[in-house]
Amino acid sequence: MAITGSKRLTGKKTIGVWLKRKYIDKKTKEQIETIAAKMSKVERFRESISEHAKEMKEIRSGQDRLRDNLQALGSTTEEAKLRERYVSALDGQETRLAELQAAIDKDKAARAKVEKEAAKAVKALKFSAMF
Repeated sequence: MAITGSKRLTGKKTIGVWLKRKYIDKKTKEQIETIAAKMSKVERFRESISEHAKEMKEIRSGQDRLRDNLQALGSTTEEAKLRERYVSALDGQETRLAELQAAIDKDKAARAKVEKEAAKAVKALKFSAMF
């Protein structure tokens, strides 16, 4: 079960106001802050995954251009040097793509773990209104 939108949960300032007005007790405040912190962490993982995916897309676009350039090359000495340069660039990009994919996989696993922790904390949240 994925929990989304820590911003929808609330901010520390609002939680503080709830405590001050006695809408919640200190224990509930701490539980809500814990949940909000976990959801903030989830959001950071989502942003990281999105940034990595964006970089991968840009690299792949550049690779398409390099492949087109490789196909257009002939067999002169100068073109052989360019071919070598393009192949080297493609190799570097493939290495970077592998690194980015590994980072995405790691972030997805970490995000799933924190989402489960947050869901568990939400289920454990118990309070009674103090109106």
